[in-house]
Amino acid sequence: MSKKSNKIVLPQTFFEGRTPPKGVDLFSYQNIEFYKEHLYYAEHGRTINGFRFTGDYYWYMNFFPINLLVLDKYGNPTDEEKIAYRGDR
Repeated sequence: MSKKSNKIVLPQTFFEGRTPPKGVDLFSYQNIEFYKEHLYYAEHGRTINGFRFTGDYYWYMNFFPINLLVLDKYGNPTDEEKIAYRGDR
């Protein structure tokens, strides 16, 4: 975790739960192991670079979708729907 001005920037390894293995079957051994690992982090928490994150926080940052309001170039809301996850840049 690094600090830039007043913002704390989490390492990309913290967000790897968002990106399951590409090109593998949903029920493949590799995919199931991937989700077992990240569900373990969501239950027990995770330590990265000496910083401890609770399981709830890990779940929220990696798996909890957030509906975003999309604005046009004038700052007015549009009908466009966008879903993001906490920490998306």
